[in-house]
Order: sequence, then C-alpha cells, then structure tokens
Amino acid sequence: MGAIDDYLKEAIPEFRQQLARLVTIPSSSQEAEHVGDLLRIVQETANIARDYGFTTHILQSEGNPSENFVAGLVATLEVDPNAPWIIVYNHLDVQPEGDGWLTKAFEPVVTHEKIIGRGATDDKGPMLTALHAVNYLRAAGKLKVNVALVHETKEEAGSTGFGKLIQESIGRQLLPAPHSILVCDTVFQGDNPTISSSLRGLLTAEVTVTTGTQAVHSGLGGGIAINPMNVLTQLLASCYNEATRKVTIADFYEGVLPIAGEMHENLRKVAEGFDLDRYKRDLRAGACYPQDRYEALLRNWHQPTFEIHNYKGGLEGTKIPPFATAQVTMRMVGQQDPDKVFAAVETHLRGQLAQCQLPLDVKLDVKKIKGSRAVSVAMDNPYVLAAAEACEAGFGRRPVYDGCGGTIGALPVFQEHFPQAPIVLLAISMVDDGYHAPNEEFKFSQAEKGIRVISDYLQRVAALPQVRP
Repeated sequence: MGAIDDYLKEAIPEFRQQLARLVTIPSSSQEAEHVGDLLRIVQETANIARDYGFTTHILQSEGNPSENFVAGLVATLEVDPNAPWIIVYNHLDVQPEGDGWLTKAFEPVVTHEKIIGRGATDDKGPMLTALHAVNYLRAAGKLKVNVALVHETKEEAGSTGFGKLIQESIGRQLLPAPHSILVCDTVFQGDNPTISSSLRGLLTAEVTVTTGTQAVHSGLGGGIAINPMNVLTQLLASCYNEATRKVTIADFYEGVLPIAGEMHENLRKVAEGFDLDRYKRDLRAGACYPQDRYEALLRNWHQPTFEIHNYKGGLEGTKIPPFATAQVTMRMVGQQDPDKVFAAVETHLRGQLAQCQLPLDVKLDVKKIKGSRAVSVAMDNPYVLAAAEACEAGFGRRPVYDGCGGTIGALPVFQEHFPQAPIVLLAISMVDDGYHAPNEEFKFSQAEKGIRVISDYLQRVAALPQVRP
C-alpha cells in the first residue's frame, strides 16, 4: 500500500463529514435571503484550509449584506519562494433548491458510495477534492509547488464582483502571479476523464411586457384587454425557429467561428466514442432533438442557444395580468460579444412589438442581468500534457479533450489579469451527478480518484521547466 492509499484510508471518512457540513449551508447566490450563508460557507472553508496549512484571507463587500453582497476566499500555501505558483479555483455558492427533490436539498444524505444534497458536485465536492490533494502532498512532504486557493461565492450568479475580488487580492499582494490555473468545475464524458478546451459564454436577460396596472377578469375583459402573456409569448417565439433549430435574431451569429481543421478533427474523434444515449440518460433529460453524436456535441459545445426559462405575471385564476415577465438566456460561443448580442435581442423584440401594431401604452422593457464571454484555453502547453498524464495515473484512462456547454464567469477575469498563465479545466464530477438538478450527488469514488489525479498533476507540474510569469 502506497502513501496515498494510507492517506485516503484516513481522509475519506473526514471528507464525508466535511462535505456534509458544507452542503448544509444553503449558499445560494441567487436568493437575497441567503446572503449571510455566502459568508458562512467562506468561513467554514477557510477553517478547513487553515487546518491544512493555508494562510487565509476572507474578502467581502463593505457595508451591510444585500443582494449585491460578494464574499470570497484567497488562501495561500507557500513551500518555496522559488517554486511555481498554481491557482486552484472553485466556487462555494450553489443553485437554488428548486423542485423535485426526493430528500431535503440542504439536509445531506450520506451513504458509503455518495452524498446527496445541493452543491455536492457543483462545486463543493470538487473543491474539497482539490484541497485534500494538496493536503496529502503537504503531509507527505511532497508538495513542491506553491498553491493559492481562489474561491468565490457568485459563480451561479455570473461571477459578479469576481473582477473586484481579484483586483483587491492583487492590490493587497495576497495573490501572487500564477504559472497556471487549475479549475475543477466541469464534467466527465461518460466513463472518460475530461480536459476541456472551451466553455460557452452566458447572457441572461429579463423581458417584460406591461399593459396595465391591475388584473382584469377574462370574462369581462377578454377580447378587449390586451393580454401581456400573449404578447410576450409571441415576441419570444419569434426569436427561435424550431424547424431549423436556429436563432432568428439578426446579427445574432456574428462572432460564431466555423468548425474546421483541428477543432473538427477533435470533435469527430470524440464523437466516435461518445455514447449519446447514455449521455441523455445521465443528463436526466426528457425529450431530446433527434441527432447523431457529432451533431449533438457540435450543438452543445460550439453553437449558441436561445432559451426561455420562466414566466411570471402575478397570475390569479383566469384573470388577465397587467404585466408578464420572462427570463431568457443565450449561451454564446467563439467571439460573440454579450453587449452586441443583447443589443441585437432588444432590437429584434422592439421590432416585433412594432409589427403587432398595439397601442403606445403597451410597454416593453428588456433588461440585461449579466453577461460573460465564451472562453477557449490553449491545449498545446505542458500543463495540459501533465494533466493528461495525471488522468491516466489516477483515473486509469487517457482523457477526452472536449468542449463544454457550460459557463464559468471567472475565467475571462483570470485571462484578463493573468494572460500568460494557462488554464487547465480538469473534470472531477460526472454528468449523472445532476448539475443544477434535483437530487444532486457526488460520488466518493470520484473524490478518491480526483485526489490521486490532482496530487499527481501537482507533482508533475513541479518538475516542469518554469518561466516566471
């Protein structure tokens, strides 16, 4: 039995307890009533990091907590002033509880195989996995790189305030310039470990149609009073063509790059071994578009989307509401600019409303909530090669190089401040863990393998010829 086996034997029971504690904190960044929990989760994580030798700094907004409250953790462990610095990024906030849970989202169910609870896999389990990998190396005297943990609490809300957190950390000399940045917030492709080369951007907007100030009885006013739900539905339906599966907004596709050359070849190779039926089952999706494996990956990794997520309008029985609001998102790819896409969406919706020839007192409001660009990361660098070799050592398989349909808003900020530091997107979670879904879970077998992989990776990084950033 090797040293890491001995460590895992002792550490995994502790890992279970730690993760269960973290999951009980409802650190939902999208709900104002949980702003206090954002600070609580940072404090709890800082306690663990200090136990493992880190110097911790908790950063937070000035003044009283509000819906704009930002909290974060920067923790450093320096073993050698001449050794390279590696940033390990994770986020500590979670999605709202949502419906459909068989258990209580923030009362974790822990079995020998896994833990069930909101935030278990996104992203508290992977965060704790990385922390234990560093602690194993530290305890064994094998840590030969300096490590900086950067944990935020607004990733699920678009990483608002993350740029300020990084600027403050640099200004106060809390965060050294890194040689590379490790991110463990993506997912496995089937049974294959995964290193991602890109993530889509995300634009979130709120669209509201207002026709009055109070609800109207549909029996008395139906056919006379304009129904804002009907108007909003027509406007949003005009944005997407189900037959062609294309967004119909003018200039929407500006910046979308053609899939050719190396990108096409990698997509083709991954598609050959991609189990689409399993992916759909793991995704827990219902009806899916009929498509082949290549098309599925192309659409998920390299094509933009337009999605309607919810409607609200103060509905009451069969009354006609005075307003209707929907949240829409657009996943963006390539060089799409969130500001330009938002302008195109607003122009399209106002043009569609004008065609309806409604009275001037029907109002349309289009509000941008957040926007983050798509990210591509270089794959032809020694850090990615080291991660690939670590995957084989820890997971027992060579990794798949994929794109990722999701978004991590912190990454453009990292690229802006540390443009010379390669980002490595190394997956620890699995698709069937239920990202953003009810009954979210994290498997302890993934934690064990992840600790092996990340510790192996950090040892390989320490052996690389280094150039100070």
